[in-house]
Amino acid sequence: MWQSESLSPSALRSIIRLQSRDIKNTSGIAAGYQQANVVILHKDLADDFEAFCRANSSPLPLLYRSKCGEWSCGPLATGSDIREDCPEYCVFENGVLMKKVASLSSYTPQLQDMVTFYLGCSFGFESALKAAGVPVRNVEQGKNVSMYKTSVACIRAGQFHCPMVVSMRPVPEDKLDNAAQSTHGIPLAHGGPVHIGDPSSRGIRALFLQDELLKACLSLSHSSSVLITTGFPTHYMHNPPEETDGPPGAIAMAAMLQALRKEVVIVTDGRALEMNQHIMRDAIKKGVSNWGGYAVACALYVLNLCPIHWRYLHSGLGLSLTPDQQSLWMACLPTVAKDGDPTKPRFDHLVAIERSGRATDGNYYNMRGVNIKHLVDPIDDLFTTASTIAGITTTGIGDGGNELGMGKVKAAVKAYMPNGNLIACDVAADFAITAGKRTSQRPHNVPTCFLLAENKHVAPKRNLCGHTVVLSFTLHLLVSY
Repeated sequence: MWQSESLSPSALRSIIRLQSRDIKNTSGIAAGYQQANVVILHKDLADDFEAFCRANSSPLPLLYRSKCGEWSCGPLATGSDIREDCPEYCVFENGVLMKKVASLSSYTPQLQDMVTFYLGCSFGFESALKAAGVPVRNVEQGKNVSMYKTSVACIRAGQFHCPMVVSMRPVPEDKLDNAAQSTHGIPLAHGGPVHIGDPSSRGIRALFLQDELLKACLSLSHSSSVLITTGFPTHYMHNPPEETDGPPGAIAMAAMLQALRKEVVIVTDGRALEMNQHIMRDAIKKGVSNWGGYAVACALYVLNLCPIHWRYLHSGLGLSLTPDQQSLWMACLPTVAKDGDPTKPRFDHLVAIERSGRATDGNYYNMRGVNIKHLVDPIDDLFTTASTIAGITTTGIGDGGNELGMGKVKAAVKAYMPNGNLIACDVAADFAITAGKRTSQRPHNVPTCFLLAENKHVAPKRNLCGHTVVLSFTLHLLVSY
């Protein structure tokens, strides 16, 4: 309702003070004016935080530091009152988010000993982008800009330290120069991009482990029988709920391995069996595989003969009857032993590609932190059992850290991924491959990643002298700068 470029800063602040729920973020509102993120913290921390801002001027461009107990910011906005001018405030105590409130008036006694910092926001250059002919997708969609925590550390100052946070804006390739030039001249709104192109090469690669892909490929090249599992029902309110990258990737891998004369079986959730069969049939019909229909048909043949779901695995593989865990593999699928030798495991390599992974609490989460356990069969037990059997190697492939096998990089997931402490997979594979989509030759009109330093959502560290910290990051104070 209030997504209006023509609103003046004072008019917008008046609307905000009415505590209107129509305003979700201020992107695209009051075009042409500088916007500000706001941090309010105890006076004992103010000097350290100012030093932190000065040392990291691109992600934390300091517009104004208030005096202790000062509500207004005269040099930036006439008649402002920081206690009322942001529709929502995040209140932290000892580094923990305690609540979100629409007004800070009830905190007036505590604010007497607190200092307000006004930091430049990238919303302030959106009108410049539009004037340069660069589309601003989040404004067009009426949404906030996408932001990511990177593995690039900001320069520490006193008690303050954190990784750099960037906003990622898709820009058509032919508009990149216009975007860079128009933002470079606005340093108080973060200035020009810190990176253009593949985001993995600018810090959003904390989950990558050197040579994991090479090691996994070498291991697969020496394997004779491979079990592949996939399925991530992140879209739990849809039917089917699966992400679209895992199943086709599993089938492509199966086709390639079978073309190399490897024996391959695909394991998936019972509810997803029919869907995977349809995908295989469609791949054969359309000739998608470069390795020929025989390989894909063979994978489908195995899957058709053995409708593998957890009940079958539990009884057929003997997970509850494992005095000799190797029997788990001897009992699996068409033959009972490899080359007739009952001492050899049925499979010598397990691969999980974009497969839901069990978290520490035993649940399964998508990247938004929604528990999807009711849609996931516990195929993780195959991997945990395999880790105790000699001669079996495992590989996990994922892009967020909540996939099966990514427990190998659990610490990095918890440190750098949104909701990492909750969603991180606890089951490790021998090889953890972090894979994302990358296009080396983009069509003329395909957006390119455009990263800008923007440390908005970095919560304060714990034990900052036991003081309350208020961060108004969800919405921003507009200033007539």
